[in-house]
Amino acid sequence: MTAPTMLTPMMQGRQDKALDRTYNFSNGVSTFRELILSGFYVRGVEVTVPKVLYNRSKFNRMGYSEQAAYEAKLKETKTEYHLTHASDPDVTHVVPKLVYSFFEENK
Repeated sequence: MTAPTMLTPMMQGRQDKALDRTYNFSNGVSTFRELILSGFYVRGVEVTVPKVLYNRSKFNRMGYSEQAAYEAKLKETKTEYHLTHASDPDVTHVVPKLVYSFFEENK
């Protein structure tokens, strides 16, 4: 277990809200905090994905300058945070960064 990161009271409140929200998972209704502390997730991964997915019909309706701007937008990326299930490594959940950081502190 690593040393906890120092969060401001506002960020700590946001993290608590994200962790304590209930979701309907395959094993029943639970929160991310309960699942992380029970060992339901075994691995966290940061994945870089494109911000915008290519849409051919939208692209074809654009003019030349709009297409150039669209192609530039397609090259932009963002980071997604995934948590992998212990029972099935092929199944992951995309989670907010605050939930991911909590997982990394408590694994």
